[in-house]
Amino acid sequence: MVRIILITLLVLFWSISAKSQELEIGDYNKLPLVVTIQFHSLALPFSDLGLSNFGIGLGTEVNWNKDHTLVQKFGISWLGNQSVGNRLILSSQFSWRPRLIDNFFTELKFGAGYLRANRPTDSFKLINGAWEPIGRKGKGMLAIPIGVSLGYENFSENHLFAPFVSYDFLLASGYSRSIPLVPETLLQIGSRIHFK
Repeated sequence: MVRIILITLLVLFWSISAKSQELEIGDYNKLPLVVTIQFHSLALPFSDLGLSNFGIGLGTEVNWNKDHTLVQKFGISWLGNQSVGNRLILSSQFSWRPRLIDNFFTELKFGAGYLRANRPTDSFKLINGAWEPIGRKGKGMLAIPIGVSLGYENFSENHLFAPFVSYDFLLASGYSRSIPLVPETLLQIGSRIHFK
């Protein structure tokens, strides 16, 4: 797993050496491709930063201003988790992306989404005095993601790579009657790719 993370970081940050100062973000396609590798935990924020539950995500974003500091993100993610069941997340997040030094940026984001959580094993239901299997069917829940990111925008002749690291905290509602809100976290390593 460490090898996968190191290779991913090398690929994502490889573009930093090919920086071209005369190009600006407005010179690129307005709908970038956002690709992420994600690590999921059923935990309170910063209590479990384990890299054991692997997932992938794809998305895009729309700019709200010409400076590209206010954006609306749209994404779909699949998260593999043997302990609590696999998840599928469809989400939209509003993001404020201020620039830091040079081409470095940070990001504050919040939004809403749909979380489909599957059961990790077969479940049973008591029907007429006997336990009947009901399968691994999951349930859909409202998810409220809140997150922070740190990244770097690298301009080149034909594309813009913006590798980033992001940490999201999700609150999922409607898990069960006894547990109305479930905390989940996502550590994401990815890149925003704008093509010309």
